[in-house]
Amino acid sequence: PMAKVFKAKTIANKIENIISKDKNKKDVRIAKPKPKSLSRQEVESIINKLQRGSTENTRLVNTKQELQELWQKLIKNATKIEERVIPITNKKTGQTTQETLIRYQLDDKTQIVYRTGSKSGGEAVNVYGKNPELNKTIHIKGAK
Repeated sequence: PMAKVFKAKTIANKIENIISKDKNKKDVRIAKPKPKSLSRQEVESIINKLQRGSTENTRLVNTKQELQELWQKLIKNATKIEERVIPITNKKTGQTTQETLIRYQLDDKTQIVYRTGSKSGGEAVNVYGKNPELNKTIHIKGAK
């Protein structure tokens, strides 16, 4: 009878080992790949559809809400790298105000910046890449 008990325990232990090994496998989290941000080309194709401003690199939106919706679209899945307060002097009024600057970086290192104020007045979004000549600024039309 002892041999049967021993054999039963051995079988039970083997089953337990199999079950616990399976449990351990379930607990392993499979790292999902981070969703990709937009690329600079994708950002430019969105921005270039906007109304052109006073220069080739300036675009305009009609409302603050449009600017904020554009911002959300551009920074989707991007990495936030900075948020700070900076002094900005309005060119027209000469008044300096403390404005918030929020900077995100896309997977291809392009940076998207939201400023609550700008030299020309009003909120703005900037797109900065390796080539400064291709940098873009988006303002709210008529914002002063």
